[in-house]
Amino acid sequence: MPFAWRCRRCKGPPLAGGPDGKPWFGACPNCGGSYDADRISVGDDEVDGAAIQPIKDGEAISLSDAIAQENVDTSTHRLSSGSPGVDHVLGGGIPIGVAILLVSPPGGGKSTLLIETLRKLAMARVSVLYICTEESTRQMGRRYKRLGKFPPRLVVVHQKDIEDILEEIRRRRPKIVAVDSLHDIEGVCDDNGAFYSSGSATSVLLAAKQIRRCAGELDLTSFLVAHVTKDGDIAGTNTVQHSLDGTLYLNGQQKTIDGRLIIVGVERTLRCDGKNRFGGTGGVARFQMHPDGLHDLGPWFDSHPPWAARRDNDEGAG
Repeated sequence: MPFAWRCRRCKGPPLAGGPDGKPWFGACPNCGGSYDADRISVGDDEVDGAAIQPIKDGEAISLSDAIAQENVDTSTHRLSSGSPGVDHVLGGGIPIGVAILLVSPPGGGKSTLLIETLRKLAMARVSVLYICTEESTRQMGRRYKRLGKFPPRLVVVHQKDIEDILEEIRRRRPKIVAVDSLHDIEGVCDDNGAFYSSGSATSVLLAAKQIRRCAGELDLTSFLVAHVTKDGDIAGTNTVQHSLDGTLYLNGQQKTIDGRLIIVGVERTLRCDGKNRFGGTGGVARFQMHPDGLHDLGPWFDSHPPWAARRDNDEGAG
């Protein structure tokens, strides 16, 4: 019998959470408060949010029915990531059906943060698909074996062509899909059939829009990874931020070596970078990078911690 978590204050619908330890939702998506949750046993359909069918786009229904579904089906609107820090920054868990951009300078640990978040979701019986454009599955196995065991619900695949990526998403229909990264996607073309080289500003933007559209049609949440230039800007084009629902920026102490911006040291901060359609942008979480992965130290409520490097600082603080 699978289990989920229920807010101790409002006793709302079950929420997916981590497999052990006490979950922390940041803010309960049902009552809006930050409270402890109780572990409960539920059926498979309740965990995966399949008990209630979503309203189809374009379907004519009464407004009262739409409001009723909104109230009853809140458990499918957010999932606990199993990470207190990630949930806090996102405003109370991972929203369903949105597209989130994840960026950091080289060495920041964005792929590590992403794969660990996906692992926790998979351990909570959430179906997850990780599409890597940069490494083969063998290379991924070699890279992530240091992080420990992974549940079978976390499926990884190596694809570079945009059509293959979209087909993989449609075929598997996971609850969460992650694409790492946008800059290595090939075969991207516009509506007129003009192709663009991988990594170009237009290619990155079009790939993000196509993946978001595909995931949105299936009511999936998508995490899209992007690189950062030596100036701290998103490589390719900053306009990709405006085409998505939110941007997570993982940062740390910055140094410029041979004209290249990199992250050094163990301290990391995660925050929403200027845009979050599904919550606020003031939340900050603290992490530390260790040989066995990123350690989540939870929310950080000091807006100017001495070790938190911001994008508008050349060197950060350390």
